[in-house]
Amino acid sequence: MHLRDLQKHAVETGKIVFGERNQDDQRERALRFFEEACELVRAARLPYGDACALLAHEYRDRKVGELPQEVAGVQVTLLALAQANKVDTEEATLKELARVLEKRDECRAKHDAKTFTAMKVSA
Repeated sequence: MHLRDLQKHAVETGKIVFGERNQDDQRERALRFFEEACELVRAARLPYGDACALLAHEYRDRKVGELPQEVAGVQVTLLALAQANKVDTEEATLKELARVLEKRDECRAKHDAKTFTAMKVSA
């Protein structure tokens, strides 16, 4: 499957499971991405202290990047991380999308129980 088709499939799955408003909410999408990124680096056994140090460095010491370039950087880095851990990204992504659709009520309830949209933390 081409990346553009995979993106469309992911967006449509998100709309079906979580609703269009949720899917189009930029802050919600950023929070969900960050949560998944944290889960990924934990699964890859990155120590908590390293994660905190990097987060502090990014927010304190670096300029804000351009979104399209940062998205590309995330994709390239994710592909390299997956390769280093022998994960087929297309297979894993399609499997996850199927799982979310199959368990849509459970996934929606789990998401609705989260308080991300109520968080009022600012930089």
